[in-house]
Amino acid sequence: HFTLFKSFTNEMKEVGIDVETLKVNILVSYADPNISKYLNIKSGEKIIILKRLRGEKGKAFAFFITYIKFDDNMSLKSSDYYGSFYSYLNDLGIQIEQNQEVVEAILPNHEISTMLKISPKLPVLKRTRFARDLNKQFYEYTECYYIGSSYKYYLDFK
Repeated sequence: HFTLFKSFTNEMKEVGIDVETLKVNILVSYADPNISKYLNIKSGEKIIILKRLRGEKGKAFAFFITYIKFDDNMSLKSSDYYGSFYSYLNDLGIQIEQNQEVVEAILPNHEISTMLKISPKLPVLKRTRFARDLNKQFYEYTECYYIGSSYKYYLDFK
C-alpha cells in the first residue's frame, strides 16, 4: 500500500499539462447513509456537493464530484472553485494529512458521459479519494472520472 497525496492541479503540472476548470456546480444537499459514512457525519446532515469539469485547452477530460460536510466557512460561489481545491482548503487552514484512493475502470452513467461528452459504452477511469484533516475534523469524499485515452495515472516511488 503506497499513497502519496497530490492535488490534481499539481499532478498535471508535473507532467506538463496546464489543467483548467471548465465548469463548476455547487449543490447543498443532505448526506445519504453511504456519504455520511465517508464524511464521518450522521445520515441526513447538510453537505456540499462540488461538481467540477476539468480539462486542457477548453477540452474536458476529467469530471470530479466532491462531497464535504456543510460548513458556513466554505464558499458557495462557484468562482471560488476554479483553481486548485486543495489550495482553497489550505487558505482555510485545512491541510490534508491522510488520504486513500481506489482506482478502477467503469462504464460511465448518464451524467458522467454527458459531462465528458463520451459514449456511455466507453470505459472511464474512476479514482475515488478519501481525504481528511483530523485536526480540523474535515473529511472529503471525491469521485474522479477520467477519459482513459486522455489521462494517465502516474505513481512515483522515490
